[in-house]
Amino acid sequence: MEKDPLTDSERKLCDTLKVLKVAVAAEIQQNAKSLENESYVEKMMMRLVVSQFKKEQKIDINTTDVRRINSLIVKEYRIEYNGNVG
Repeated sequence: MEKDPLTDSERKLCDTLKVLKVAVAAEIQQNAKSLENESYVEKMMMRLVVSQFKKEQKIDINTTDVRRINSLIVKEYRIEYNGNVG
């Protein structure tokens, strides 16, 4: 019998990240100019990360991991916004 490649916690993490990506995209789409304001973007993304992990999915996540996830998301959107895709 084959073992499922993802544990329940890994699956929950993947699902959370997918929902987070949609939430971030919706927020950015509402105000694309917000990407010009680095401080605003970081705070907005942080709010979304915390909301999705702690409040919506009830995933216990520490401050270091929240900052790491936030940093990766902000970096990805900044690269895309500046036209450095690929």
